[in-house]
Amino acid sequence: MEAVFSPCGRFRHLLWDVWDPSKPMLAWCLFNPSQAGKLVDGKRVPDPTWTKGVGFSQRLGYGGMVFCNPYDFISTEPKGLKAAGYPVSPENDRYILQACGMGDGKVICAWGAMGRGLSRPVEVLAMIRRAGFKPMALGFTADRLPRHPLMLPYDTPLEAM
Repeated sequence: MEAVFSPCGRFRHLLWDVWDPSKPMLAWCLFNPSQAGKLVDGKRVPDPTWTKGVGFSQRLGYGGMVFCNPYDFISTEPKGLKAAGYPVSPENDRYILQACGMGDGKVICAWGAMGRGLSRPVEVLAMIRRAGFKPMALGFTADRLPRHPLMLPYDTPLEAM
């Protein structure tokens, strides 16, 4: 597992791993980053969303994955992101497009209901499409937001957005 953090440590731009370089990588655009990827005792620490993403990516036939987020401000809970005013680093769009480019063209969007009523996920989805990438989802909420993977079964099919 590798990660790119801002110099101030408040933003995580990218988190990725490659377990089989002979296969393509899968890009994911979730909601906001947790502490996953931070160095603890010389090792990068995963979190449940990362672990679930690995499981989905492997089952879908990928040899690696990369996470990016419409909001790159680190907060373990989305409430913390809201309390901070939904900050986004000036470099975030560039890193989102870099993450998309690391994959095979598909990008699993997975911000779930947390993105309800917010303009940033809509803007990021439009940017992903304009750049020629194919947004995908693991199904949708009742109001058509791309579901977050954490509580989904591994046999959940990918759908185009």
